[in-house]
Amino acid sequence: MLVRIGKADCKRGPLEKRLRRAKFILQLIITASRPLYVHEIQGALAINLEEQNVDFGGRYSTLPLDDLCGPIIQIHKNDLVEMIHPTAKE
Repeated sequence: MLVRIGKADCKRGPLEKRLRRAKFILQLIITASRPLYVHEIQGALAINLEEQNVDFGGRYSTLPLDDLCGPIIQIHKNDLVEMIHPTAKE
């Protein structure tokens, strides 16, 4: 899936950063015990463990999550994010 994301439109930011973010977001969604909301994923992106800080203003995805992760995720009208199909988690 990440290879497919890497082949997406590269005009939307540095490829390496996009791949890292996409991988992190997919890991969050796959390992979560319940569907997550967009704001919860954005909050997780704001955490920097190396610097031990949280920066909600500077560390978030400016790209829509479904653009970043591709067609494997679905964002519902209530901002709930899920894998497009339950078997995609496997």
